[in-house]
Amino acid sequence: MATADTLNILVSEDHEIPIYLQIAHQLTYLIYSHQLRDNEQLPAVRALAEQLRVNPNTVSQAYYELQNSGLIASQRGRGTFVRAGNTSEVADWSVRHELLIAEMARLRQRAHALGFVDSDIQSRLFGVIQGSAQACDVAVVTPGRSAAKYAKALTAAMSSYGLAVHPIAMEDLATHEPVALATLADCYYVITLVSIKQQVEDLLLAIPGEHGIIVTSLDITAETIGRIAELPAGLSICIFSSERYQPIAVNILHGYSLVEHRSITKVLDSVPKPVALQAFASADLIVHTFLSGPLLEAYGVPAERRLELGFEVSEESVGKLKERFAHRTRQQTAPPLV
Repeated sequence: MATADTLNILVSEDHEIPIYLQIAHQLTYLIYSHQLRDNEQLPAVRALAEQLRVNPNTVSQAYYELQNSGLIASQRGRGTFVRAGNTSEVADWSVRHELLIAEMARLRQRAHALGFVDSDIQSRLFGVIQGSAQACDVAVVTPGRSAAKYAKALTAAMSSYGLAVHPIAMEDLATHEPVALATLADCYYVITLVSIKQQVEDLLLAIPGEHGIIVTSLDITAETIGRIAELPAGLSICIFSSERYQPIAVNILHGYSLVEHRSITKVLDSVPKPVALQAFASADLIVHTFLSGPLLEAYGVPAERRLELGFEVSEESVGKLKERFAHRTRQQTAPPLV
């Protein structure tokens, strides 16, 4: 075993985990625990290799891992430095790290109770890791049926990132529905919409466990914009949605169509059926959101009199998700020899 005094790194040739990963994992911890500060220079590859008594290519491969993770960056002619980190990401990593340590401690206690020793745990854990890839379970919490809709879209967008995206209706979370709680128990990350972030946070506070919330925004689909743009100026429109979405619907109609404000009426989807049907009778078109669609079907409003406002997770939000989980797609390719 060797010790790097300046970085407090330990490596062991007897360990099941490859040495380059031992180095990379410990450097990750030093960065996130602020023992290595933003913009601090790391030892040169050969210098650290000499300290640890390992092949320089092993250190180079460890640095390559951290570069792919976005934690360090090489500057030609100057060396390798810790990249300035994001405070919220560091805080999130600290929480996840503590949870990981707690889970590993419980696993170790159980393994010892089964009569195994630490070397048995290490060898079997490494065998599991070397097996088939493990998905990262992520929950999507939004109102009603939209949770399944956005979970399906994110699954398609993030298919190569190893995420298993599970929908949870916000209403089920509020009533502590058993299936919803069981799904959430397997997830740390919870994806939700920026407009309902506070509500979801409040709901999660009443549920045991730690969770990290990732907020996303929505964009109106190109198909919806095209349909709205074709609406004639004199059309009489009734907006049928929850109170939250009515101002959004009005803004969309004003932004993408020639429909005049006086031609628009608004009806909440919470009103009694007779009130809604009376409003629909005097409208040429009912514009509605995804969540209000089933009510219109139940009320017998024909499809040709309906226009659903279609939304999708914004490209910016998908891009940020890909950045967050980019480390799950890394190919273990060897860096150039040093």
